[in-house]
Amino acid sequence: IGQEWQDGEAKGKAKYMNWDDAHEACKDLFLEGFNDWRSPNKQELESLTIEGREGYNAPDGVLYAPTVSSPQQFGSVWSATTNDPYTMYAWVIRFDQGVAEVLLKGYSCRVRAVRGGLSVT
Repeated sequence: IGQEWQDGEAKGKAKYMNWDDAHEACKDLFLEGFNDWRSPNKQELESLTIEGREGYNAPDGVLYAPTVSSPQQFGSVWSATTNDPYTMYAWVIRFDQGVAEVLLKGYSCRVRAVRGGLSVT
């Protein structure tokens, strides 16, 4: 949220927000004619990591890596998954390191909105 796809690359700056604001931003998002966006769960985001290293594990043309590789470009992305039983924490996926960690929900991270049913395995 905060970037737009133009001319084959992401333009603008991704917004940083706390966990509650991230979920509201996804719910309020109207993009490409759709208004059924949501925050992805931990498992969905983890499926996009390359374990232990920077980047995205996705087929070509699905997720585009930043044109400038740096932790600030990949960064941490909120998941919808709370860290039970400590509900003041939630899981983030760090695409700069290929790991998951928990942070206080008041911390600021990026959010990637998704559509469709929840991934369950």
